[in-house]
Amino acid sequence: MATDIDREMAEKVMRLFQKIDVFTNVVYWCDGSVYPTQFIMPVKDWHPSTNIVQAFEVVGKMRERGSCFKLECRASGEFIAVFYRNHIRFIGEDDNLAMAICLATKKAVEE
Repeated sequence: MATDIDREMAEKVMRLFQKIDVFTNVVYWCDGSVYPTQFIMPVKDWHPSTNIVQAFEVVGKMRERGSCFKLECRASGEFIAVFYRNHIRFIGEDDNLAMAICLATKKAVEE
């Protein structure tokens, strides 16, 4: 089951929506920007808050929308992800790099 932040990344950043495959009864994240609607992946498999590959897919989408991205690591091992847009910084900090990215993204899309 996806966490709230994973769901927000899918809906607000990736612009996906949930749809049930009537043949398999599996809930998928779908891309409605193309016709016919494409099943992207099962909802249960989307976890950008813990999956670094998926987190960088979110970064890519944010960059497509005009945000700059910077990543730092403190000596303590904490990661700092920063999005810049219109001279405003959106910062996410966490011991988990993927979560730091998602926290910064969440702040940026709420702006």
